[in-house]
Amino acid sequence: MTISSDLKLTFPIRWVDVQEPDKDDPSKTITVAKPSMYAYHIPISRLVFEQNYRIIGGTLAMLQSKSVGTNVVDVATLALKDVGRRDAREWGLPEGLSIEDGGMAVPLLAEIKRLTYIIAASPSGYESIPAEIALARNVISPEDWEEAEAALVFFTVGYSTKLRNLPTVAEDLAFPLSGSITSLVPTEWAASLSTSSAVATISPAPAPAAATEIPQ
Repeated sequence: MTISSDLKLTFPIRWVDVQEPDKDDPSKTITVAKPSMYAYHIPISRLVFEQNYRIIGGTLAMLQSKSVGTNVVDVATLALKDVGRRDAREWGLPEGLSIEDGGMAVPLLAEIKRLTYIIAASPSGYESIPAEIALARNVISPEDWEEAEAALVFFTVGYSTKLRNLPTVAEDLAFPLSGSITSLVPTEWAASLSTSSAVATISPAPAPAAATEIPQ
């Protein structure tokens, strides 16, 4: 059994300004912000959840507490690392890991990255690149990846602990990320995207949705 049930998360990472005809006056154009880069993520397996249930559950509890504030997506990775350090101190730290880097959170973060693809716009359309390779090629900046990683941690700790009614839970968790849930594989999903935003000037993303609570 896998937690994903063939459902995958996609959400925009980077946005561009695109000129489009004004619907009210087709003779004019307006500037519209559209995504030019997405994260495509396959949720962790049941086995990975069972190997990391303590830090996943601890992170979920921390994100649901009032101590982290209201925008829990932004601090999700920090919360996971805090819990990973605490877990390492209580249960021991395997060789090769360090408490400074996040303790027991490090292997889980590596698995989240392994299960993530970057869907990036190019002149010929969109291409699907594993996150590790996209970082090595500078397709995605470390700063952009940090933001994407935090969103993925938020999704993971909420999704992997809610095994009932997964489609609804997945959609609820995708909403504050301006994301969606798909059953398509990365190449199919990339092919479904319009190429109109492949060439434009990068601009800030629209303000994210206000709701950042993890479904109960």
